[in-house]
Amino acid sequence: MAQIPRSAASWGVVLAVALLAPNPLVAQNHITGIGPAPAEQQDLGPLPADFESGVSFIDSALPRSLLRFRFDGNYRNLRPTRAEYLFPGDGFHRPETKVSTQELDTYIEYGLNEWFSTFLETPYKWVNPDQSPNVNGFGDLNFGMKFAGFNNETLVTAFQLRFGAHTSQHVLTGTGHWSVEPGLLLNWRIMPYLTLEGEAAYWVPLGGTDFAGDVFKYGAGLSYGTRTASAIQLMPVAEIVGWTVTSGKEMITSSPGVFRIESAAGDTIVNGCLGLRFTLGDAGDIYAGYSRCFTGNSWYRDMIRVEFRLFY
Repeated sequence: MAQIPRSAASWGVVLAVALLAPNPLVAQNHITGIGPAPAEQQDLGPLPADFESGVSFIDSALPRSLLRFRFDGNYRNLRPTRAEYLFPGDGFHRPETKVSTQELDTYIEYGLNEWFSTFLETPYKWVNPDQSPNVNGFGDLNFGMKFAGFNNETLVTAFQLRFGAHTSQHVLTGTGHWSVEPGLLLNWRIMPYLTLEGEAAYWVPLGGTDFAGDVFKYGAGLSYGTRTASAIQLMPVAEIVGWTVTSGKEMITSSPGVFRIESAAGDTIVNGCLGLRFTLGDAGDIYAGYSRCFTGNSWYRDMIRVEFRLFY
C-alpha cells in the first residue's frame, strides 16, 4: 500500500507539546538558584516519599526505578487494522473478522534522579486471528523518558515522550512502522489515602500504509490506600481510558471475504477498568484487573491484566 504523508497538524501537535515541556536544566536552575534554595521552595525539587501510584491502564506520572512484568489477555478486536495502532493494515492473510491476543511485557524504568527517568519496554505477543494463522513473537520495542517538571506536596505533573520502534519478530506482532507519543501525566494526592491520576497523550505513526492515523489518548484513575514498609496493603483502583482516532483508515469485515475500507477518523473508544493492587511493603506490588469497553467501537471488547512491580 502507498506510504501516507503525515499531516502538518500532526507534527504541529508533537512540536507544540515538545516545546511546552519544561527543560530539565532550566527547571533545576529554577529549583536550586544560585546558592541555597529558600526553604519554602524545597518541595519543587525532590518528590515527597509518600506519593503513591496505583494505576495500570494509564501511565504513572512518578519517575522511579522499577522492574515490571505484565500479562494481558485481550479478547474480540473486530477492527484490528484501525489506524495501524495495533496491527498493520496489510499484515493479515485474509480480511480479518476478529482477533484476540495474549501479551507478556517486560518493562524497566531507571530514575536518574527524583524527577527524571528513562524506560524501555519489550513485549512478547501471541496473536490469534479468526481467518489467518496464529503467530507469536517479540513485538515492537518501546522506549522514552519522563520528566516531572512541577511538583509540590500534593501534586506531580510530568511530561513523557514515548517512541515505538519497528522491531517486531513477525508482521502481526507489531504495527509495521515507528511511532512517537508525547504526553502529559498527573498525580494529585487529594488526601493521604486517595490519589487521582491522569494522562493525555497524542500518538503519531511515523510511516506505515494509508491505514496509519493519529490517535489521541486520555484517561483518569482513582486509587484508595497507601503502603507501609512492614505490611501488605490492599489498594482498589478504578480507571477510565479513552481514545479518539483523528485520521487513518480501517477495514470492516462483516463476514469472511466480505469487507469494506472506511475512514477511521472520529472513532472514539472508552474503556472502564477495575483492579486491586496488593502492596508488598516498599519492595513492590501485585496488580490484577479487568477492562471492559463501553462504546460500540473498541480495540478489544474485554481485557484481563496481571502485573508485578519491583522497586529498586
